[in-house]
Amino acid sequence: MSSYDHPPLPRGSYTRMIDLLPDRERSAPIRCKVFSYNLSDRTGSTHLYEALSYTWGSGLARHSIIVNGYILPVTENLHTALLYLRDHQLVRTLWVDAICINQKDNDEKANQIPFMQYIYANADRVIVWLGEPDRNGGDALETIRRLAEHKALMRLKPRQFDHLRDDAACQKLLRNDWFRRIWVLQEVGVARCITVQLGLTKIDGYAFCEGVGSLDVSLLPEYILPVISLIQGSIFRSRNATDLPGILSIGELIDMYHSHSATVPHDKIYALLGLCSDDPETPCLKPNYHLTYDEVVEQVAHYVFGRECAVAILPGTQTAVIRGMGWILGHIVSVERNDSGYCDQVIQVSYHKTALGKMYQSKWANEWILRPSALPIQEYDVVCLLQGALWPTIVRLGKSQVSVVMSTVASQNRTKWKHNDAPLYYPSEQTMSRIQPQDWLPVDFILTWDVFQAHTRRSKESRQSPNPHSIQSNCLELGRQHILEDVAFHMLGETDLEGQIELLKHLLSQSLTKIPVSERVLQAAAAAQTTNCDLSSAVLLGEQKNLPLTEISVEAATTLDDLMRLLFYRDHSEKISEQVVLAAISNPEGSNILETFYAYQEELPISVDVVKFAAGRFIGSLSPRRYFEFVSPLLEGKIHWKAHPKVFWEHGKRCLDVMYRHQTYAVLEAVRDPEMGDMIKRMLREIEVERGPMQE
Repeated sequence: MSSYDHPPLPRGSYTRMIDLLPDRERSAPIRCKVFSYNLSDRTGSTHLYEALSYTWGSGLARHSIIVNGYILPVTENLHTALLYLRDHQLVRTLWVDAICINQKDNDEKANQIPFMQYIYANADRVIVWLGEPDRNGGDALETIRRLAEHKALMRLKPRQFDHLRDDAACQKLLRNDWFRRIWVLQEVGVARCITVQLGLTKIDGYAFCEGVGSLDVSLLPEYILPVISLIQGSIFRSRNATDLPGILSIGELIDMYHSHSATVPHDKIYALLGLCSDDPETPCLKPNYHLTYDEVVEQVAHYVFGRECAVAILPGTQTAVIRGMGWILGHIVSVERNDSGYCDQVIQVSYHKTALGKMYQSKWANEWILRPSALPIQEYDVVCLLQGALWPTIVRLGKSQVSVVMSTVASQNRTKWKHNDAPLYYPSEQTMSRIQPQDWLPVDFILTWDVFQAHTRRSKESRQSPNPHSIQSNCLELGRQHILEDVAFHMLGETDLEGQIELLKHLLSQSLTKIPVSERVLQAAAAAQTTNCDLSSAVLLGEQKNLPLTEISVEAATTLDDLMRLLFYRDHSEKISEQVVLAAISNPEGSNILETFYAYQEELPISVDVVKFAAGRFIGSLSPRRYFEFVSPLLEGKIHWKAHPKVFWEHGKRCLDVMYRHQTYAVLEAVRDPEMGDMIKRMLREIEVERGPMQE
């Protein structure tokens, strides 16, 4: 008998259907007729066919069926399903992808994929085939049915369910490959009537969900609950509605279902299109099997994160590297799971006090309700917004990279709005383009996005994408440092610095990296209004290398320990500058700082101006905070304000004493200054009286 060859389909909204012919003998060959079917010809409320949702299994065609008198190889799981579905007397009309679509014709596959949403949505019934029951494990589906029945009738209290339960068998059933298959999401996500079948046992889809809900949710695989949620929703879908609105954006769908598998890598994206709310005319959302999988991922990544980002696929992986400018909005401070709602994530967000952070806080509030994601959100994850993206992104600092946890953050929370049913804040491209904050800088993000966990081999023709930014491990490290630097900068601007330090400590331990102590971080540290948290706690957490020793870093150092750390980890080719010396003199610990400097550098740049600065000019350069650091001991002791000049006089003497002992000639040069020479002489005489004759 010859092999079956699919005849071309007519133009328009046509697919194929099969009539599964009856037979009383279970061992008889499977026979069916294939015919073209016009999906647009709808005279009743639904089409009178059933659609099969199943897994291909190993993909090897170990069995054959007879189609229109010809042989067609099929997988073992499909062959078994057809045996159980075949009636003894009546013809059964079915849509089965492996038979109704020519799997050898990529163009036909690309044309048929957009119809699949309509096919499953308008089927009289979608049959979820879970295979044959485990002979040693009992009928798990029957257990789930009984749990659902007793739960609905409320005939038993929860503890009285125990004799009905066979948790081991149920857990095994819920680990069936069907729940991990990417195509099932669309198949049950649009279905209006679902039957779950295991061997001869059948159960309504909603009842199946109710029974599963009686099990211990914490023991279920993470990919189960989102699928259960889609099945449960079928009971609320109108059988008469003709429109098929998508439920989520492609980014949200990938976030939720990237742990699901597909035989063909491209289908990990194309299988989600039936649930997608984005414009179907978007080029990257049109199936194209002539592209390599890497090209498909690159296009989708550009769509999700914005065209302004650079995208590359790391060779030999399914990981996309995203590089672009953006802003950090804040971080996650707590996460709760809403198990009753099939694991919605309720998170609390702490915003940075920036223009964009404040805007999101006013629109979205601090509590977000997010859909479940394949990679659960954790405390201390960072919320950011890339230039060109319509939605925020949640990322996590790791030991070698910054990973995307949720690419598309669209909060469902409406409880914080002043007016009932007020729409959420959906920023448009025009809105985003107008946001050009002047008081803070964008961050150079380098993110890794594991679009899908690797369950399939990469296509042989998959190319190694050229990387426009030569992305290597050191580049990924740079991306982590940029985020840490920005977090540290904004952290130092918070009034509750003590609380913010826990965030920074966690990020440092999580990423095993160091904060790059930039000029703006040091400026923020110097301006931080705190006496309980010194620079070593706020910024120098962990051993640093090549720290910049500038007047700002000396100003920021509130203890000698800070200064010693700066000196030890500075670039030793860098000499201590005159500006650094002036900053040291302006510090209440100035004389001790100068002594420390001389321990690291034999001579300092002590000019006449530096000596005059120490003799009193430094007072005019003090900030209000630094001024009160000098006089606060007097205020606490209730000493009269007239004693304040004495404090500065003694401070100047101590600094001159240090400079005179190490660089006598430089100080004596200043004694001849016509403006302040006499004052410097008086200070030196007092020093001589206090500690003995001074060397001329």
